[in-house]
Amino acid sequence: MGVAWRAAAGEVPDLSWGRFMWARLVRDAAAEILPFSQLGGFVLGLRALRLDGPRARRGVLSLSRDVLIELSAKVPYALFGLIGLMALAPHSDLKWFLG
Repeated sequence: MGVAWRAAAGEVPDLSWGRFMWARLVRDAAAEILPFSQLGGFVLGLRALRLDGPRARRGVLSLSRDVLIELSAKVPYALFGLIGLMALAPHSDLKWFLG
């Protein structure tokens, strides 16, 4: 799960793939547990990487890239789900809601 995050981070020689995977698992677990806020998951994921100074900026930028990639993968999945629901119930109010 942390492979894309590590790839987005670029050259960070002292951070292993394993540390990024651990930080990603911490990030997802914290985002699921914390009520009403996934931002806490992002913060805890960055803390799990143990970055400081200029490397922290790289961590934040790579985190935002990883979140953007994750979101872009979820959008088509959600659209296919809506299309499937509309196909199963063509006369429902869902079509009105979508316009």
